[in-house]
Amino acid sequence: MENAYVLNKLGVFNYNHVHNPDSSNIDPTSADDLTAGMIHGRKIAHELADYYRKNFPGVHAPAVVITGSLLGVRESRRILGDYYMTGEDYYKQVKHYDDIGSHSYPVDMHVLASSKEEYDKMINEYLDSRYTDGCYYGIPYRIMLPVGIRNMYVVGRCVSCDRVMQSSIRVMPACMIMGQAAGVAASLVNNYNIRDIDIIKLKAKLRDSGVFIGE
Repeated sequence: MENAYVLNKLGVFNYNHVHNPDSSNIDPTSADDLTAGMIHGRKIAHELADYYRKNFPGVHAPAVVITGSLLGVRESRRILGDYYMTGEDYYKQVKHYDDIGSHSYPVDMHVLASSKEEYDKMINEYLDSRYTDGCYYGIPYRIMLPVGIRNMYVVGRCVSCDRVMQSSIRVMPACMIMGQAAGVAASLVNNYNIRDIDIIKLKAKLRDSGVFIGE
Protein backbone atom coordinates (compact mmCIF):
# COMPACT_ATOMS: atom_id res chain seq x y z
CA MET A 1 0.00 0.00 0.00
CA GLU A 2 2.99 2.30 -0.43
CA ASN A 3 1.93 5.73 -1.71
CA ALA A 4 -1.69 4.60 -1.63
CA TYR A 5 -2.78 7.84 0.01
CA VAL A 6 -1.53 11.40 0.00
CA LEU A 7 -3.05 13.86 2.43
CA ASN A 8 -5.32 16.52 0.91
CA LYS A 9 -5.64 14.60 -2.35
CA LEU A 10 -8.63 12.93 -3.99
CA GLY A 11 -9.45 9.71 -2.19
CA VAL A 12 -8.52 10.85 1.30
CA PHE A 13 -11.32 10.81 3.87
CA ASN A 14 -11.34 12.80 7.09
CA TYR A 15 -13.74 11.50 9.75
CA ASN A 16 -14.06 14.04 12.52
CA HIS A 17 -17.03 12.41 14.19
CA VAL A 18 -17.74 8.74 14.81
CA HIS A 19 -20.62 8.17 17.19
CA ASN A 20 -19.90 6.06 20.21
CA PRO A 21 -23.11 4.65 21.75
CA ASP A 22 -21.46 5.03 25.15
CA SER A 23 -20.19 8.58 24.53
CA SER A 24 -22.85 10.05 26.78
CA ASN A 25 -21.06 8.29 29.64
CA ILE A 26 -17.69 9.93 28.91
CA ASP A 27 -16.80 12.59 31.45
CA PRO A 28 -14.52 15.10 29.67
CA THR A 29 -13.05 16.10 33.04
CA SER A 30 -11.90 12.51 33.70
CA ALA A 31 -8.50 11.39 32.38
CA ASP A 32 -9.63 7.75 32.55
CA ASP A 33 -12.74 8.43 30.47
CA LEU A 34 -10.78 10.43 27.88
CA THR A 35 -8.21 7.64 27.59
CA ALA A 36 -10.94 5.04 27.09
CA GLY A 37 -12.52 7.26 24.44
CA MET A 38 -9.23 7.60 22.54
CA ILE A 39 -8.66 3.85 22.58
CA HIS A 40 -12.19 3.22 21.35
CA GLY A 41 -11.90 5.86 18.62
CA ARG A 42 -8.69 4.40 17.22
CA LYS A 43 -10.26 0.96 17.17
CA ILE A 44 -13.24 2.31 15.21
CA ALA A 45 -10.92 3.97 12.68
CA HIS A 46 -9.54 0.60 11.63
CA GLU A 47 -13.00 -0.97 11.63
CA LEU A 48 -14.20 1.78 9.27
CA ALA A 49 -11.33 1.17 6.88
CA ASP A 50 -12.19 -2.53 6.79
CA TYR A 51 -15.90 -1.73 6.27
CA TYR A 52 -15.16 0.49 3.27
CA ARG A 53 -12.88 -2.16 1.75
CA LYS A 54 -15.64 -4.77 1.97
CA ASN A 55 -18.62 -2.63 0.96
CA PHE A 56 -17.53 0.19 -1.38
CA PRO A 57 -16.53 -0.60 -4.97
CA GLY A 58 -13.16 0.87 -5.83
CA VAL A 59 -11.95 1.05 -2.25
CA HIS A 60 -9.68 -1.95 -2.48
CA ALA A 61 -6.76 -1.02 -0.22
CA PRO A 62 -7.77 1.57 2.38
CA ALA A 63 -5.17 2.63 4.90
CA VAL A 64 -5.53 4.51 8.17
CA VAL A 65 -3.06 7.35 7.68
CA ILE A 66 -3.36 9.02 11.06
CA THR A 67 -5.64 9.26 14.08
CA GLY A 68 -6.08 12.20 16.42
CA SER A 69 -3.54 12.60 19.19
CA LEU A 70 -6.32 13.72 21.54
CA LEU A 71 -10.04 13.11 21.85
CA GLY A 72 -11.90 16.02 20.27
CA VAL A 73 -14.30 17.24 22.95
CA ARG A 74 -16.57 19.94 21.55
CA GLU A 75 -18.45 20.76 24.71
CA SER A 76 -18.30 20.17 28.44
CA ARG A 77 -18.79 22.57 31.35
CA ARG A 78 -19.89 26.16 30.77
CA ILE A 79 -20.14 29.07 33.14
CA LEU A 80 -23.26 31.00 34.07
CA GLY A 81 -22.42 34.59 33.27
CA ASP A 82 -23.99 38.01 33.56
CA TYR A 83 -25.68 37.28 30.22
CA TYR A 84 -26.78 33.86 29.00
CA MET A 85 -26.78 33.43 25.22
CA THR A 86 -29.26 30.98 23.68
CA GLY A 87 -30.21 29.72 20.26
CA GLU A 88 -32.54 32.69 20.01
CA ASP A 89 -29.54 35.00 19.93
CA TYR A 90 -28.33 33.07 16.91
CA TYR A 91 -31.60 32.69 15.01
CA LYS A 92 -32.70 36.29 15.61
CA GLN A 93 -29.20 37.68 14.96
CA VAL A 94 -29.36 39.58 18.24
CA LYS A 95 -27.06 42.57 18.76
CA HIS A 96 -26.23 43.72 22.31
CA TYR A 97 -25.19 47.06 23.78
CA ASP A 98 -21.93 45.53 25.03
CA ASP A 99 -20.90 43.52 21.95
CA ILE A 100 -17.16 43.05 21.63
CA GLY A 101 -17.30 41.35 18.24
CA SER A 102 -19.53 39.77 15.62
CA HIS A 103 -19.81 36.18 14.46
CA SER A 104 -21.69 34.09 11.91
CA TYR A 105 -20.57 30.45 12.16
CA PRO A 106 -23.66 28.20 11.89
CA VAL A 107 -25.22 25.93 14.49
CA ASP A 108 -22.99 22.85 14.35
CA MET A 109 -23.97 20.12 16.79
CA HIS A 110 -23.65 16.36 16.85
CA VAL A 111 -26.48 14.06 17.83
CA LEU A 112 -26.58 12.83 21.40
CA ALA A 113 -27.78 9.34 20.47
CA SER A 114 -27.42 7.19 17.35
CA SER A 115 -31.14 6.87 16.61
CA LYS A 116 -33.04 7.83 13.47
CA GLU A 117 -35.19 10.15 15.54
CA GLU A 118 -32.15 12.07 16.78
CA TYR A 119 -30.68 12.38 13.28
CA ASP A 120 -34.00 13.51 11.79
CA LYS A 121 -34.43 16.09 14.54
CA MET A 122 -30.93 17.43 13.97
CA ILE A 123 -31.46 17.71 10.21
CA ASN A 124 -34.90 19.31 10.48
CA GLU A 125 -33.98 21.84 13.16
CA TYR A 126 -30.41 22.81 12.40
CA LEU A 127 -29.32 21.84 8.87
CA ASP A 128 -30.49 25.09 7.28
CA SER A 129 -29.22 27.36 10.04
CA ARG A 130 -26.49 29.02 7.99
CA TYR A 131 -26.65 32.77 7.60
CA THR A 132 -26.73 34.47 4.22
CA ASP A 133 -23.92 36.87 3.34
CA GLY A 134 -23.73 39.91 5.57
CA CYS A 135 -25.67 38.43 8.49
CA TYR A 136 -24.20 38.04 11.96
CA TYR A 137 -24.94 38.10 15.69
CA GLY A 138 -23.15 40.06 18.38
CA ILE A 139 -20.93 38.59 21.09
CA PRO A 140 -21.67 40.41 24.36
CA TYR A 141 -18.97 41.22 26.89
CA ARG A 142 -21.14 39.88 29.71
CA ILE A 143 -20.95 36.22 28.63
CA MET A 144 -17.31 36.23 29.76
CA LEU A 145 -18.11 37.37 33.30
CA PRO A 146 -18.97 34.48 35.65
CA VAL A 147 -21.69 35.22 38.17
CA GLY A 148 -20.40 35.47 41.72
CA ILE A 149 -16.76 36.06 40.78
CA ARG A 150 -15.55 39.64 40.73
CA ASN A 151 -12.40 39.68 38.62
CA MET A 152 -12.11 36.77 36.20
CA TYR A 153 -12.70 36.50 32.48
CA VAL A 154 -13.75 33.19 30.95
CA VAL A 155 -13.42 32.92 27.17
CA GLY A 156 -13.76 30.19 24.58
CA ARG A 157 -16.18 27.30 24.36
CA CYS A 158 -17.02 27.49 28.08
CA VAL A 159 -18.65 30.95 28.05
CA SER A 160 -22.20 31.55 29.29
CA CYS A 161 -24.57 30.03 26.70
CA ASP A 162 -26.82 27.07 25.95
CA ARG A 163 -25.88 24.06 23.82
CA VAL A 164 -27.28 25.46 20.57
CA MET A 165 -25.42 28.75 20.91
CA GLN A 166 -22.26 27.01 22.06
CA SER A 167 -22.13 25.00 18.85
CA SER A 168 -21.68 28.26 16.94
CA ILE A 169 -19.52 30.29 19.30
CA ARG A 170 -17.08 27.51 20.26
CA VAL A 171 -14.96 27.77 17.08
CA MET A 172 -11.58 29.46 16.74
CA PRO A 173 -12.61 32.82 15.20
CA ALA A 174 -15.06 33.51 18.04
CA CYS A 175 -12.53 32.37 20.64
CA MET A 176 -9.98 34.78 19.14
CA ILE A 177 -12.53 37.61 19.27
CA MET A 178 -13.28 36.94 22.93
CA GLY A 179 -9.64 36.48 23.89
CA GLN A 180 -8.64 39.78 22.31
CA ALA A 181 -11.57 41.57 23.94
CA ALA A 182 -10.70 40.18 27.37
CA GLY A 183 -7.10 41.31 27.01
CA VAL A 184 -8.04 44.83 25.93
CA ALA A 185 -10.74 45.04 28.60
CA ALA A 186 -8.27 44.05 31.31
CA SER A 187 -6.13 47.04 30.37
CA LEU A 188 -9.12 49.33 31.00
CA VAL A 189 -10.13 47.99 34.41
CA ASN A 190 -10.56 50.61 37.12
CA ASN A 191 -10.77 49.90 40.84
CA TYR A 192 -10.11 46.21 40.23
CA ASN A 193 -13.63 45.57 38.94
CA ILE A 194 -14.10 44.22 35.43
CA ARG A 195 -17.78 45.13 35.53
CA ASP A 196 -16.99 48.83 35.84
CA ILE A 197 -15.11 49.31 32.59
CA ASP A 198 -16.17 51.84 29.96
CA ILE A 199 -17.84 49.67 27.29
CA ILE A 200 -17.80 52.50 24.74
CA LYS A 201 -14.06 52.94 25.22
CA LEU A 202 -13.53 49.18 24.95
CA LYS A 203 -15.43 49.06 21.68
CA ALA A 204 -13.46 52.00 20.31
CA LYS A 205 -10.14 50.33 21.11
CA LEU A 206 -11.28 47.08 19.50
CA ARG A 207 -12.47 48.87 16.37
CA ASP A 208 -9.17 50.73 16.16
CA SER A 209 -7.40 47.38 16.05
CA GLY A 210 -9.62 46.14 13.21
CA VAL A 211 -12.34 44.24 15.05
CA PHE A 212 -15.72 44.31 13.31
CA ILE A 213 -18.30 44.83 16.04
CA GLY A 214 -21.24 45.72 13.85
CA GLU A 215 -22.82 48.51 11.92
